[in-house]
Amino acid sequence: MSTPARPPNTRPHAPTRTRTRGRALTLTLILTAGLPLVLLLAAGALIWSWSGQLPSPVAAHWGPDGVDRTSESLTGLFVGGLGAPAALSLLLSGAAVLGGPPAGTRRMAAATSVWLAAFVGGLLAVLVWSQRGLVDAHDGQVPIGGLALVAAGSIALALAAAVLTPADPAQPPAPPIPADARRAVVRADERVVWTGSVRSVATDELAVAWAVLTILATLVSAQPAVLALLGIPVLLVLLGRWRVTVDRTGLWARGMLGVPRTGIALDEVVRADVTTVRPLRDFGGFGVRSDLHGRYGLVLRKGEAIAVQRPGGGVFVVTVDGAGEGVALLNALAERGRVTT
Repeated sequence: MSTPARPPNTRPHAPTRTRTRGRALTLTLILTAGLPLVLLLAAGALIWSWSGQLPSPVAAHWGPDGVDRTSESLTGLFVGGLGAPAALSLLLSGAAVLGGPPAGTRRMAAATSVWLAAFVGGLLAVLVWSQRGLVDAHDGQVPIGGLALVAAGSIALALAAAVLTPADPAQPPAPPIPADARRAVVRADERVVWTGSVRSVATDELAVAWAVLTILATLVSAQPAVLALLGIPVLLVLLGRWRVTVDRTGLWARGMLGVPRTGIALDEVVRADVTTVRPLRDFGGFGVRSDLHGRYGLVLRKGEAIAVQRPGGGVFVVTVDGAGEGVALLNALAERGRVTT
């Protein structure tokens, strides 16, 4: 006697969800701790392999007039330069794995950890590499091309880590939408989409500051190659702008580059409401955030936001103009989906 197949819309049972969650946390641990430590160890190994070709002491910092600080040994560079990002990577991995936060928070932890390790490790490696063969470290020049490559490469690796971070495991089916939830009128055969946009003022300010400093550094150093670093503020502006969409698949927030991406599937919507968010007080800052009460999401400014309850008890929050319209449509589409299935 054959066993009937499970209907396609049925959620996986608990053991399957547990295995999926275990694999997701393992990959998260690799991305938030394993990969950053490998990058830092690789940078340290490269620097150590050049130890016989370096001046003594080695240049540790450059100012407007050239080298303004040196280090008598490479050990100081290792401990101070590579130790801090290694410790932060372990801290982020613990928060991402032990706390079991949602995918959006884990993606941000992985991206931050990988970016910091790649940027700091690459920065030290490039600066030390530029001193090979020198007798006096003060004769060294800042390798602008190498710094630009490190900046771009570290951002690319961070984006890759965010993309590779696993999504949340499937949740149990959500109950019917409560009668008191705000909802729009949507016909059974109607296809409707709501979109909104939000930008990060903090990211824009950081981009402006970076651009100004880059221009000043170009004027002071008289090296036009420094202008290559202007690509960083352009990328920051793009990363600070998000598009929020409500459609028949759920609520999704995507960066202008298509990544990062975070959101909640339609069949996981318990109910959606409009709420008011104070980023510093409620989440401790701006960006992809989470708190100790199970709330997480995209918090780029203070003001109105869409808050979506999930079956597992978590709440997904995204700040966006016109949140009321998005909430009404999301509740209506979620209700319609449960009626038709």
